[in-house]
Amino acid sequence: DSTGNQQVEFLKLDLSSLRSVRDFVSEFKTRNLPLHLLILNAGILGATTLSMDGFEMSFAVNYLGHFALTKFLLDLLHCVPAARVVIVSSEEHYNAKSIPYEKLRVPSTLTSSLEAYQVSKLATILFATELSKRLANSNITVLSVNPGFVATNLFRSLPMLVEKLLKQFTTSVTEGCRPILYCAVSKELDQSSGHYIASTCRRKYPNPLVKDTATVEIFWEKTEQWISEAFRSEQKQLPQQQLLQQTTQENENNNFEEKDDKIGGEKEHEHQHEHKHEHEHEHEHEHKHEHQYEEEDKNEEEEYKIETDNSDTVKLNG
Repeated sequence: DSTGNQQVEFLKLDLSSLRSVRDFVSEFKTRNLPLHLLILNAGILGATTLSMDGFEMSFAVNYLGHFALTKFLLDLLHCVPAARVVIVSSEEHYNAKSIPYEKLRVPSTLTSSLEAYQVSKLATILFATELSKRLANSNITVLSVNPGFVATNLFRSLPMLVEKLLKQFTTSVTEGCRPILYCAVSKELDQSSGHYIASTCRRKYPNPLVKDTATVEIFWEKTEQWISEAFRSEQKQLPQQQLLQQTTQENENNNFEEKDDKIGGEKEHEHQHEHKHEHEHEHEHEHKHEHQYEEEDKNEEEEYKIETDNSDTVKLNG
């Protein structure tokens, strides 16, 4: 609202989830909009949990999610005459001496969270270096930038007292935006792909590890492997979930059929019992009628005998 721009739209994106990244890209592509500028600005410090895909949270949000987002959007960036990818890093990346692969799937503690943040920012610098190399001679310029120590929500995962203490040494958000916007729109940087820009809007040499070509390439390949494995794992889980749903439905159907059979059996039994009772009633009725007929025959015989006797008596008397 503060910009007065009515064309700003919000799309949900959770960088700690590779699935969310993929869904965001799918949703964005349905808009059929051109993409000229991609600023990878999200960041987190102090989280002590793992991401949905099993990575240390700072590494997942600050690097892995951004890597996947960029890869999935490259086709759109290639469709415009000139595009830029601005990767927001930090001066803290200088304090990371390597990528500790053994720690990337282990949640950090409050005391180790700064080290995890430093590693994640080194990862963004290696990413920018290799991405610019792979996109050389293309329409896409790749830059990494340090905005400075800015008063943002970066420290939201830290204890409140620590957050308040750190913010006393920060610069304003406006000052932090200056070097990012410089990388986004300055014509001076058209031929500067791969450069690292300091908070002073001047080029600065990043961590010397970027010169280790083998390390940078291996890290890129491992990142692509992690993303592929995450989506393969998701695909494996889907049939299992569908099978579980199918099995549950079949069990419910079987229970329903058994219940029907039981009810049907009870009804059949009741029907047989009623039929038997009716048969017995009919038999009793027939037996009663037979007894009645026998009684009537017996009476007729007695009457006939009486009449005969009377006739004889009359005959004798006559």
